[in-house]
Amino acid sequence: MKGEMMKKNKADVSMKTDNSIDPGAKAQTEQAAEVEMETKTVEPGADTVDRTTTECDKAGTAEKNIDLAEEIKKLAAENAKLTQKLAARDKEYVSLAAEYDNFRKRSKKEKENLYKDSVKDVAEAWLPLVDDLGRAVAAAEAMSEKVDKSVMDGIILIQKRAEQILASLKIKEINALGEKFDPNLHNAVMQTTDETKGEQEIVEVFQKGYTYDDRVIRHSVVKVAN
Repeated sequence: MKGEMMKKNKADVSMKTDNSIDPGAKAQTEQAAEVEMETKTVEPGADTVDRTTTECDKAGTAEKNIDLAEEIKKLAAENAKLTQKLAARDKEYVSLAAEYDNFRKRSKKEKENLYKDSVKDVAEAWLPLVDDLGRAVAAAEAMSEKVDKSVMDGIILIQKRAEQILASLKIKEINALGEKFDPNLHNAVMQTTDETKGEQEIVEVFQKGYTYDDRVIRHSVVKVAN
């Protein structure tokens, strides 16, 4: 009986000991559970932070896109202005180029006309001398027996040289003898009737006429038949 009582006391002591330890273990268990719960609680917070960060990034990107669109719009407007200015400058350049080209052509034409007028003036001053040489040759030929041959040859040589100078200036003699009268080229001072000649045929030339560059320097002075 006494032994059973001792066993019971030991069991009670053991149970008391176990009960004294259980609260600590229980506390540790509860602490671990709380840590686990905190961990679980933190994880959803991290997701929220990520979502918030993503939303902020999206908002920042949208704002940047708006700024970029405004910048593009501004650049497009500036480009349009520059394009308009460039078109105006191109138009101005084309106008100036055309004006310069017209000026160049006009100046060239004026120089050509000035040269032609100068040649015409020289020819008009030179032709009387040519006429005199022609008359001298005709007179020498008419008196060939009385005129020294060397003198005759000298006059003819001078006449040919004068004609060569006219040719070098592109001054041409107007065809007259045997041609039909043309008031644009000939000046009729006499008229005769000759059945052997054609109507308004030139039968005699009193003075030679000349042209330069299709312009009459001097009309031929002629006698016309019929």
